This record gives sequence, structure tokens and C-alpha cells, in this order.
Amino acid sequence: KNDSVIAAVTHQPLSGDTYWAERGSGAFHNGKQVHVSEETDVQRLTCANELGYHNAKELAHVYFEKFAPRVKRVWLGWAPSLDYALLAAGKIDVIYGNGIELYDIAGGMLLAEEAGAKIQIMNDSGVLQDDGNIFLVTNTDSVQNEIMKFLS
Repeated sequence: KNDSVIAAVTHQPLSGDTYWAERGSGAFHNGKQVHVSEETDVQRLTCANELGYHNAKELAHVYFEKFAPRVKRVWLGWAPSLDYALLAAGKIDVIYGNGIELYDIAGGMLLAEEAGAKIQIMNDSGVLQDDGNIFLVTNTDSVQNEIMKFLS
């Protein structure tokens, strides 16, 4: 609606889990409202990485070198929409994306935002574009500040 995502659904067919959100109404997992985790200790964070189709090989080692020594776990998933669902449900704490297309992330960002996530768009324009998006999605403002320090 007016270039804004108003609803999102992610279904994980292997587990039967369904996550959904509606703007202004919260985020849900199998009928129960969910929220991002409250973890603030960087050494206990689980961080997901989303790389675009065109830059994955060049950036994978850079991402791993920046995150792996500092956090508990680095998650390299295969479905951005599922990463957002896991963040919304408090199962992971951070998503860093570089080179991602809008259609891969628009619904997931709504799901995360409705669960309380903090979103930092790092494109030069400061807004999401059709492709090449760079962003950081975290569970708390303090985690976002800490992650931004070692991304610099």
C-alpha cells in the first residue's frame, strides 16, 4: 500500500512453522505473538548473514572474519525470509545483509520490525532499493551500536 509492505507471511514447510505480521498489529509464530530476544552480550549473539547473488564469494570471508571472533555463532542460512522469522521469534539476534534484492527482504523486515527489531539501512540513499541493499537488523539498539563498531 503506497509502496509500503503491510503484511508478511513466512512458512517453513519442513517444520510446519508459520510466521506472519501485519503493520501495527505485531508479529506471530503459529498463532502466538513473538518478540525479538533481549540478549545484549555480543559474545552470546547469533548473527545471520545475507549476501546477494552477485557478491557472495567476495564478501563471505570478510563477513566471517568480522563476526566469528566476536559472537557466539554465525548463521549462514539459505532463505532470508526464514532468517527474519527466526529473528522475530528471538532465535537469532542479528542479520547483516549486503547486496540483497528488495523482494528477498521486504516482507521479512516487516516481520522483524513488528517483533521489535531495530533496522539500519546502510545504502548511500538511506532507503531500500530494488537490489544491492546493505543493512543491519538487530534485536536491540545497544546491539546495533556494538555491531556497527566492528563493521566500520
